[in-house]
Amino acid sequence: MKKILFFLTAILFNTTISSQSLTTSINGYGKIDTFRLPYNYDHPEIDGTAYSNENYQLGEINTGKVSEVLFRFNVRSNEIEIKYNKNIYLLDKKNGYSISFNHFKYQVFKNPKGKQEFYLTSLNKKKTKLLIAERKTVNTRIFQSSGYSDNDKNSYSKIKETYYISFDNKTSIKIPKREKQFYKMFGKKGTKIKKFISKKQLNKNKKNDLLKIINYYNTLV
Repeated sequence: MKKILFFLTAILFNTTISSQSLTTSINGYGKIDTFRLPYNYDHPEIDGTAYSNENYQLGEINTGKVSEVLFRFNVRSNEIEIKYNKNIYLLDKKNGYSISFNHFKYQVFKNPKGKQEFYLTSLNKKKTKLLIAERKTVNTRIFQSSGYSDNDKNSYSKIKETYYISFDNKTSIKIPKREKQFYKMFGKKGTKIKKFISKKQLNKNKKNDLLKIINYYNTLV
């Protein structure tokens, strides 16, 4: 019964925040479309954290004008939370906002299913860039013959990264695992990409090597 009530509460909460979009003025630099959230809505019944940065950190939000904000990224729900005047706001994805910090940024791209989603990327100003989709799941506790102990809780997993690429700074394409499809993705430049990977002995499944491959591709276009 408790599980059912928790599930229904979660549905009601998600419906509420998704239907109450509002415009917030941040530091006088402009209007930002957000959803208002309760000050504390974490899930203490789950060990670990749903966030990439548990504590709010300083970043710059670009809404046409640049403004400094305190934010944190909820990996589990793929949402950016902004803390302003003791209130917490959920950043609306529909306007394609981005938040920059420490040479990286979270930016909205349209995923392969057509849904707006935040990806981690670099401050690279080129249209073609590597995108990282961060994911966290909840590991459910295992029932043993002795039953659950009082300290046993479900826990958040470590961050899992999946790599995507954007050629137009708007949409994301999941990087193929098969070599033929990987090189085909670069069109007429695929042959040069293949030679570059072979010469530099790069691995297309490794993040740092993918960055080198994409940086090289940007020199060709």
